Amino acid sequence: MNTKKRIAAIIAVLFLALVVVAYRQSVKASGQAATEVITASGKPVFIEIGAKSCIPCQMMQKVMDELRTNYPGKLDIVFHDLEIDDSPAQKYGISVIPTQVLLSPEGEELFRHEGFYPTDEIVAKWDELGYDLGESSGVAQTGFLDGLFSSLTKAVEGSAWIALVASFIWGIMSILLSPCHLASIPLIVGFIEKQGKTTVTRAFGISSLFSVGILLTIALIGVITAALGRMAGDVGAIGNYFVAAIFLAVGLYLLGVINISLPGASSVKMSSRGMLAAFVLGLVFGIALGPCTFAYMAPVLGIVFKVGSANLIYAASLLLAYGVGHCSVIVLAGGSAEYVQRYLNWSSESKGTDIIKKVCGLLVIAGGLWLLWTA
Repeated sequence: MNTKKRIAAIIAVLFLALVVVAYRQSVKASGQAATEVITASGKPVFIEIGAKSCIPCQMMQKVMDELRTNYPGKLDIVFHDLEIDDSPAQKYGISVIPTQVLLSPEGEELFRHEGFYPTDEIVAKWDELGYDLGESSGVAQTGFLDGLFSSLTKAVEGSAWIALVASFIWGIMSILLSPCHLASIPLIVGFIEKQGKTTVTRAFGISSLFSVGILLTIALIGVITAALGRMAGDVGAIGNYFVAAIFLAVGLYLLGVINISLPGASSVKMSSRGMLAAFVLGLVFGIALGPCTFAYMAPVLGIVFKVGSANLIYAASLLLAYGVGHCSVIVLAGGSAEYVQRYLNWSSESKGTDIIKKVCGLLVIAGGLWLLWTA
């Protein structure tokens, strides 16, 4: 790629980044006035606190629509989008999204729940609290994801073995259903392709260390932000901008537009340094995952906090099962890259491998733009 094309590509990516940031800020500004408020209507209040960018929160939007449609006039239903205004997180002491807070007509908090909360369980809880919502005036529309989230939430609260399996599946789903997490797949695949010819064992090793780096950062940031009274994983806009900049740079690197000195990227023999680079990349990527990670972990964390003091081993096992499920998708994708590379090298003289690197580069840049959007 000649110099003019390199400069044009860099300018194009920077222009896209600026457009995304500018448009996002305009959306936030226009959304401030649309924030729903609680009115003194004499009705009990259902508050949903989340962000429209996370999948569990999106599922809760459907739940709120069902409550409005099937139980009209019975509840005041309030939604706070923390991407527009994060003050409710401090007001209600929110550590994980989505969180639901149930208030009496007088504004007294009666109950709160973290994670996806199915409609039938919400109605049953109001009944338990002494507020009969009456018969549903409609039929609940339960989609595949709604049913899956509901089933997994109940499974995590079930017997030990079922809870462990459910935690493992939650870990897998946290990768497959989240745009932020999905960005890890082209990132690690592109990184491995840039290593040159390598072994399957080394590819799996690189992917594993990348995953471990992600989990370590998630755990550390979760502890620090919770200790500071912030929402777990919320590193703020600056943290997202920092990681987004790295994503854009790595994407341009995979496209061959810029050169970045990554230890081990050019020498297969220096396997320990290549592993170290993957681990550091995982540490950085973990910063980007933020509250979205804890949105999926909410049911698991709820059980962990509940049983932690009485059964520390079981609590730790639940977190480990989630972590293994989370990592397994990344490790499988990264490890499989070597098999794909071998086939492409044999069938088309490495042209296919170059295409994979460029596709991964474009996907990583898209991930960076997504991070700017969610900052």
